Amino acid sequence: MFLRVTTLALLLIPNICMAASVTAVAGLGANVARVDNQAWLNPTNIQINDGTYAEVDLSGSSSSDDSDYLRGTNFGFAIPSGSTITGIVVSMGKYRLVTGSNDDVTDTVISLVIAGTVTGNNLSVGAILDNTAERTDTYGSTTDISVWGLTPTAAQINASDFGVVYAANQNGHSAKQSDVFVDDITVTVYYTEAVPDLHEWAMIFLVIGGVYFLYREGMLDGMINQY
Repeated sequence: MFLRVTTLALLLIPNICMAASVTAVAGLGANVARVDNQAWLNPTNIQINDGTYAEVDLSGSSSSDDSDYLRGTNFGFAIPSGSTITGIVVSMGKYRLVTGSNDDVTDTVISLVIAGTVTGNNLSVGAILDNTAERTDTYGSTTDISVWGLTPTAAQINASDFGVVYAANQNGHSAKQSDVFVDDITVTVYYTEAVPDLHEWAMIFLVIGGVYFLYREGMLDGMINQY
């Protein structure tokens, strides 16, 4: 009987240090101005992966053919308090529409936003966007949060001002058409839940053990009969 009671108590204990992940699309898209750069049109279109796009026109003839930040925030995460963030992966569906043969369009900034501030490492590697056809690119790691150059807390990621910024550049500097389109900004967070307070589970063992003792001694029926 004691073995059965102990087994029951063990089954009540949740998984300790359980690994989990959660994915969400930005709930709010916005243009964040940078000096002498080009603004994104329809930035809220990144809020759904549906084939409608935020767009920036990088056509021009100067070295300032960079975009403003396209920022995605308000992901609505609800990661349990005390969890350890082990990885973050950002995915974006995007493409370029270029008419000049020498007008390559590349990523220039892919960074996280913590507490409303762009921070950590820039994971852009200057990749050239595909022309006319959308491609989904991913950045980050499922197991190594350090690639972002920071260690965010669950509370910071759950906050509405957590997010991602993206910027692009047209490096041909011609006056021909050179547009960038972004469909969505999606973030997957990988985390390990905090270890539960084992003092609480010790109390459960004591209560179950006490009930079993009263049952074994025949005292439980007597106590119940009094009521």
